[in-house]
Amino acid sequence: MAEFPDLDSTWSWIVMVAIFVALSVIGGTNYTVGLVHNILLEKYNETQTTTAWVGAVHTSISNLAAPLSSALIDHFSVRTAMMTGGLLYTIGFLSTAFAPNISLSVLTFGVIAGLGGASGWTASMIAPNSIFKKYRNIAQGISFSV
Repeated sequence: MAEFPDLDSTWSWIVMVAIFVALSVIGGTNYTVGLVHNILLEKYNETQTTTAWVGAVHTSISNLAAPLSSALIDHFSVRTAMMTGGLLYTIGFLSTAFAPNISLSVLTFGVIAGLGGASGWTASMIAPNSIFKKYRNIAQGISFSV
C-alpha cells in the first residue's frame, strides 16, 4: 500500500461514480438504438433496412472492438482509452446530428461512436481494478450495477 497511496482514496470513489455514469451512457445507447432508428427514419426517409444499418453497425462495433480498445489500454493507459472513447463518442453523435445522408450516419454513429463505445466500455471494466484494493468488490458492484 505504501507504493500506491492513491488506492482506496476519496478520488477513487469519485472515479467510481464517473465509471458508473460512463457505463450508464454507453449501455443506454446500446439498448436504445431503436429510438435512434426511428429518428433517422423520419430524418432521411430511407427504408427500414437501410436505416437499420446505423444501429446494427454501432452495436456490433461497440461489442466487437474490445480487442482494439484493450490494445489501446495496454499501449497507453486506462485514462487515455477512456478519454479517447469519450471524444469519439462525442464526435460520432454530433456528426450524426449534422449528417446529410444515411451513409454518413453509418460512418459517424455506427463506426466512430461505436469505436468510442468500445473504448469507453472496456476501460470502464478495467478501471476499478487499478484504483481499488481493499474495497475493490464493493466498487465493482456499484460501478457495474447499471
